[in-house]
Amino acid sequence: MAQPFKHPQSGTYYIRRKVPAELQSILGREYKRSLRTKEPQAAKRAFVAAFEVSEQVFALARAQVLGAQILTHKDLHILAGRWLEKSLEKAEATGDFSRFLAMGARADWEQGDHYEEYRPLEPFGKLIDEIDPEIVDEIILRHAKDALRDAGIPFPVESDPLRRDLLSAFRDHWLRLSRLAAARVEGDWTSKEMTIAAEPLSFEGAGGSNRTLAKGAVTGGLETGSRGILEAFESYAEDRFLSDGRSRAVVKSVTAYRATMVEFVELMGDLPLNRINREVVGQYRALLTQLPRAGRGIRSMSAPKKIEAADKERLPRIGAATVRNKILALSSVLSFAVRMQWMPENPVIESGVVRAAKRTASRVGGARQARKHYEPAELATIFTSSAFSDPAWRWPSADYGQAWYWLPILMYYTGARREEIAQLLVRDVRYDTGQIAYLNILNAEADEDDGRTVKTAGSRRAIPLHRDLERLGFFAYVQSLDSDGQLFPKLKPNPSGYFGANFGKRWAQYLRDTVKLTSPANPSHGFRHTFKTLCRLVGIPEDVGDAISGHAGQSRVARSYGEMPLARMAQELEKLPSAPLAALAVS
Repeated sequence: MAQPFKHPQSGTYYIRRKVPAELQSILGREYKRSLRTKEPQAAKRAFVAAFEVSEQVFALARAQVLGAQILTHKDLHILAGRWLEKSLEKAEATGDFSRFLAMGARADWEQGDHYEEYRPLEPFGKLIDEIDPEIVDEIILRHAKDALRDAGIPFPVESDPLRRDLLSAFRDHWLRLSRLAAARVEGDWTSKEMTIAAEPLSFEGAGGSNRTLAKGAVTGGLETGSRGILEAFESYAEDRFLSDGRSRAVVKSVTAYRATMVEFVELMGDLPLNRINREVVGQYRALLTQLPRAGRGIRSMSAPKKIEAADKERLPRIGAATVRNKILALSSVLSFAVRMQWMPENPVIESGVVRAAKRTASRVGGARQARKHYEPAELATIFTSSAFSDPAWRWPSADYGQAWYWLPILMYYTGARREEIAQLLVRDVRYDTGQIAYLNILNAEADEDDGRTVKTAGSRRAIPLHRDLERLGFFAYVQSLDSDGQLFPKLKPNPSGYFGANFGKRWAQYLRDTVKLTSPANPSHGFRHTFKTLCRLVGIPEDVGDAISGHAGQSRVARSYGEMPLARMAQELEKLPSAPLAALAVS
């Protein structure tokens, strides 16, 4: 019998066999498959199973040459189901579902005090009508060929009538897998798709012998009993969901951490926990500093390819704060591993890399401390622009109704986060027993079950409304709406569930392209900083300003005692300067 072949460069063992001449039109000149190991003894054991598979491949190819029908219609769906389950299993292990998702419309993502633009990943079925059919056919054909190759089954020739049905079965399962991938990205790890993958093919025994090699009988990689970093992360994610729930904020955080862990694996390998030491962490930090911040096509590249592109094209590198955040994500997962006694120490903490990264970020950030609030002249430019001075003005490609007018005004007068206001219902505009008008930010009779969330527990609050809002007609606007509906009915949630995300993108575009505003302040979050600045300017006490804006304040323990009366907040809020709106000047 032939022996395993060791690749001279990679050291990985393969089975290699010359294909008989009469079968080369189907299988090519050489049959070659990886045994997925670099260990000689493991390769010898794997070679036996791989040789049996190759014999079956040759037998099926001979039957196909003789015109035999080697696959039934049911076989097609079994094969497609096996491909779906294997592909999903692999994606779940790595946390990378991007190859089964399409890029959606551009949106922006709140990151602390700023927003980053991104394109959310969405299931192919949602965008299938916008994708070139030839591209879809090419994707399906590639997946089907790979699946049959892995199963040891020759791909049907073009004259075989089952070929079209095979591709149709794979197209159906591809769309189903894409739906599952989208669910996983959103934090849903329980959704499933029914398949008949477990049933044997028509020419297999009850045990399904063709699946042996595909399911991983050939092993290699992690040491026995040692978890890899991705496996540790999945346990961390499950613990996080159990502890903190599945709010949008938690799902977003876990999704970002998963991307960082996948990036770690791309740079350092899926190392077992017992091999992640202080030296590895130092090397990881050094590689992170070489990643590009932006560049054409880099989102689809692996981390090493991104660094290669950055070197070649001289792309700007990620900032010190981003490096720090990625290291902190790794540290969180490793701290969980220490807590579970899977490793003796957290090398990120013990190496001092976290402290060093924080010092670097602080030093770099301090050197270019950008202004975060709007200046009075900038506010005047914003509030005298078309959206606030021309009742007939409409954004040409995005109809967000009255949100264009009221959302920025409410952000100015309340200091609330954009999403806190964008997700409000009509019934969240209320009056207390003293007839003080206020906004209810999930403070009572609402929870995360209705799809709305807040950033922290302290963000649940009542915000009094400034008297200017009545003069501007805000309460008349509220009364014109369905009492059971949204405050801004034309704001629809994005795939991550955020009602204000798409508006935020268009608002930034409006300020940049229509208003021609040049300001370092973030388009939406800049109002929150402006509110805090104005509170200090007019002498609104810090604890009152914190209660209105939902900040924890300097002493969380002291702030946790007692409540801030709504009447007290309303009284102080009247000190806030009126927004420079033409409607207020006229009245």
